[in-house]
Amino acid sequence: MTVESELDCGSYLRRAITYESEPGCRVPAFLLVPKSALAAGKRLPAVLALHSTDLEYGHRVLVESLRPHYRAYANDLAELGFVVLAPAYPLLGAYHPDLKALGYQSGTMKAVWDNCRGLDLLESLPFVRHNGFGAIGHSLGGHNAIYTALLDERIRVVVASCGFDSFLDYMDGKIDGWCSERYLPRLLDYRDRLGDIPFDFHELLGALAPRRVWISAPIGDTNFKWRSVDAVVRSASAVYALYQKPERLTVEHPDCAHDFPPASRERAYAVLAQELGKDRSRPARTPLRALPQGPETAVLPKVTIDKKRASFVAGRRPFVPFGVNYYRPGTGWAPQLWKKFDLDATREDFARMKDLGVNCVRVFLTYGSFYSEPGILKEDGLRKFDQFLALAEDAGIYVHPTGPDHWEGMPAWKPVAIEDDSTLAALESFWRLLASRYRGRNVIFAYDLKNEPEVAWDSPTLRRKWNQWLERKYGTAERLCSAWQTNAASAFGAIPPPPDADAPLSRRLLDYQEFRESIADEWTSRQVKAIKSADPEALVTVGLIQWSVPALLPGLRHYSAFRPDRQARFLDFMEVHFYPLANGAFEYRSDAEEEANLAYLESVVREVARVGKPVVLAEFGWYGGGKPKFGGGRHPAATEEQHARYCRRVVETTAGLAVGWLNWGFYDQPEATDCSELTGLLTSKGGLKEWGRAFAELSRKYGSSRLSRPREFHGPVLDWNACLTSTAAAKSFREEYLREWRLRIAGR
Repeated sequence: MTVESELDCGSYLRRAITYESEPGCRVPAFLLVPKSALAAGKRLPAVLALHSTDLEYGHRVLVESLRPHYRAYANDLAELGFVVLAPAYPLLGAYHPDLKALGYQSGTMKAVWDNCRGLDLLESLPFVRHNGFGAIGHSLGGHNAIYTALLDERIRVVVASCGFDSFLDYMDGKIDGWCSERYLPRLLDYRDRLGDIPFDFHELLGALAPRRVWISAPIGDTNFKWRSVDAVVRSASAVYALYQKPERLTVEHPDCAHDFPPASRERAYAVLAQELGKDRSRPARTPLRALPQGPETAVLPKVTIDKKRASFVAGRRPFVPFGVNYYRPGTGWAPQLWKKFDLDATREDFARMKDLGVNCVRVFLTYGSFYSEPGILKEDGLRKFDQFLALAEDAGIYVHPTGPDHWEGMPAWKPVAIEDDSTLAALESFWRLLASRYRGRNVIFAYDLKNEPEVAWDSPTLRRKWNQWLERKYGTAERLCSAWQTNAASAFGAIPPPPDADAPLSRRLLDYQEFRESIADEWTSRQVKAIKSADPEALVTVGLIQWSVPALLPGLRHYSAFRPDRQARFLDFMEVHFYPLANGAFEYRSDAEEEANLAYLESVVREVARVGKPVVLAEFGWYGGGKPKFGGGRHPAATEEQHARYCRRVVETTAGLAVGWLNWGFYDQPEATDCSELTGLLTSKGGLKEWGRAFAELSRKYGSSRLSRPREFHGPVLDWNACLTSTAAAKSFREEYLREWRLRIAGR
């Protein structure tokens, strides 16, 4: 090594060097050395930083801000305490070796050779740790890092930004960009027969298993297509799965062009630090797991909607989602499932769930662990979710992700109401990123857009959109006054929402409820479109609160505006949640009280089922096995037997109208401030409750059945216009429905 010059950069020294990679060839490079290594005689981890294509500046773009779209990530890494070697790439900048005279047919292989000899150089330095190296690169540097790691196992972690897609997809089959002398000129032989190229990136990534590979593939990259990258990663993931290390190959999709944005770089640096800051021994290759031999170890089949659009199938078999909403006691309330993620405890929970007949787990994703910055999924949360999915696959249980939600805190960008356009745009990006990452993962049953969304009654944004909606509908103030039968309407732009008091069949009130429904429609349709753009085969739903059916409303403003027959246009199947609140909170005081709640339940689920799509009761349950604290402790104690009886009757009452059930909670949650403290199949200590025993029995009965719809119903029909404008009308409907329900039950 020859040091040509040295620059003091504050916390590190930047040395311009050359090193001999072979006789007759010296490679220009920058060597960045943190001063802490020189002062204390410490050995620090080292990274090979590989640059993008730049004909003029070459490797200088790694240490100087010369191009707005090329990032000087070598400097960042040195600031973070890495020793960094940033070599030049052949035939770029000032480095022009005679490839043919040196015996090379491609610049790629010359670059790989130079890089490997650069690792030799790093190993010779007294301040470099000898436990393997990292390689990081953007664009050209991305695939250069992959190629080098393939031929040098000293590289234990690879970061590739905008580095590849399948040769078959590159520039829609125009392979010429790969074929210059500095890259892979022999690919030109395959210009008209790309399928005959003897290797592709899925094989290259698979050959790196189980080493850590982190990939950034921006949605707006016009050079390398992100969907093609996903397909490559999915294929290579099968090899990582054989090593039981699926989480060590990850891809993210920042919402940008061909760039390596700051947030992505920060996550990449964290991956390098995590891998190179571990034990100082060389990473051992984990023994391969045996390939699946039969149905017990087979990959979960994809869940789809059956041809009659009435239920689900998994492969060719009927599938009835029968499971739980998952969170763990001891994680606080709201549960900090991901921040306090316990891999071993979760593995044990999946084993117990499987024993009880659980085949589907609904789990909340959160802003705090997954989406604290718009357009970027958090790597740590994804790593934990990958582990969660792997455990579920091993147990043969499907996962139903819901989110993002506030359980682990709200992010700095402060997502707000349903009607807010910037929040909705950020959610679209979230779902595109998540669905693209997990495209083809059969373990994911379906995506639930949000837990119990509701459109607010009043806000400045709603007022503005309300007036726009009115102007589109009526055109003139005169038409509006005629429809509302008033002479006092304000001018468009100044019309307030109506009071949320009963006004039976008021046209103004009905207009406002319909307007709120249009807000909900846009919110759902745009997110579904985002998911389907990334994964057309994904199933999508939304977990409707029971106030989405106005058979009971505490007040007119509580109507969620997520009207099932409107929402069904966008969703693959329907979900609704239900808790027994027919006459206040259910207290197990009499059969009549239970019957009122079961009749109310049936009316809600029946109304959702009218849309003609499968219905899942995705939250249900109530307290049992003690005296609850919620409600100020005013509710009486309930036995486990009372709890099990009620929950059993929920399933039996809705069977056929619903074709899936997910209990609220696997465990009791003593930290909870609502009924969740006692809704589990298990106590907070893990003891099996009576409801757990009954659940297992019901799972055996319904879990793989083809449920038939109940006979034609001739009872009361919900008058939506009446109930959306009068809580008294809703009460009359429930009373009439209960009378009919009792006659029907008595006649069985």
